[in-house]
Amino acid sequence: MKIGNTAIKATLMATVIFWSVLFTEEYSSSMFFWIIPSIIPIFLCCLLAIIFTVCPFFWFSEDSLGNSGIFKRYFPYYAIAVFGVCAFTIWKFNCEVFAIGFFSSAFFTLMQTWVWNSKNDANENL
Repeated sequence: MKIGNTAIKATLMATVIFWSVLFTEEYSSSMFFWIIPSIIPIFLCCLLAIIFTVCPFFWFSEDSLGNSGIFKRYFPYYAIAVFGVCAFTIWKFNCEVFAIGFFSSAFFTLMQTWVWNSKNDANENL
């Protein structure tokens, strides 16, 4: 599993989702100034989320399962749990646009990270 490559792809995806949501609520040309500096905290959030919530499934699972087996066994439960946490947190923040942007980008990025890790590892074994 290449964590660095996955984190960079996840950062780009999360940045696009986050700022797309923010731009739908309020558009200001001065907001463009904040896109580049926001990449650093978004990268850190993505990297930590990947290392602490996605990677352990691939690191500590049985080798006999293979990557597609790990994906099929754990991904549905992971997706349900992450969706529940993100939806609950958005609700607790009274559906503020910043919370919607942050947690929706986190959810979709983590789901895509599972797909990237499963496909990349499967292709490396060929």
